[in-house]
Amino acid sequence: MDVWTRRPLRAVLCLGLAGVLLLSLDAGAAELSWQTGFPMRAGNQVLLMWLPVPGAQTYRVTRRDLRTREERVWTVAAPQHVDPEAPPTSAYLYRVEALGADGAVLAESEPKKLEGFRRLEAPAWGGHYVEGRSVHLVWGAVEGAVFYNLYRAKQGEEPALLASVQDVKYVDAAVEPGATYTYTVRAVGLQSQESADSKPLVVRVGEAGAAEGEAKATRRTVEVAAVFRETSAYR
Repeated sequence: MDVWTRRPLRAVLCLGLAGVLLLSLDAGAAELSWQTGFPMRAGNQVLLMWLPVPGAQTYRVTRRDLRTREERVWTVAAPQHVDPEAPPTSAYLYRVEALGADGAVLAESEPKKLEGFRRLEAPAWGGHYVEGRSVHLVWGAVEGAVFYNLYRAKQGEEPALLASVQDVKYVDAAVEPGATYTYTVRAVGLQSQESADSKPLVVRVGEAGAAEGEAKATRRTVEVAAVFRETSAYR
């Protein structure tokens, strides 16, 4: 029988106290209950927990990919399991069966569907300007993002996480005059999944602290500065 189908009721004849044959209904395996809130995503993993079943020696966990229909099966001793590889963008169906010492199914859970998350778009830069020894950065909001990871790489160095912010703007107040920096930003979703990198934004800071070639405020600088005053323009 398909593991995703509940076992049907069975008619069973049994001998009553007065020697009379009685007809009863056997529901087969009992129901195994999921712990509240499970299955639960945690990045690229899925945490599964359920209530223990008396007499169970092992538990069989089955996962079906709802797009490819492929299945994976794990056998565990404890009433919990971690699916080690479950991309947030994929949707899955999970089911657990409690097995006795002879391998018979003692209880089975209802299938639990875990929806996939839509892939987040990479943020687009809205602009930047340099003021003194600070770089002001603005990017566009991404649907489904709960915060943004901003990365910075000084010329000749590897990118590193500069900040995680819920806003669509950031002031990097730790730049060095004469240095060149490359910035990228990623949107982060509810389950901590990151989007792809934005296009790289290269900023050269002049020796005096102003961006090279920007001795005076340009129209673009004024526009970006206005966004910092009224962030709602990018919401």
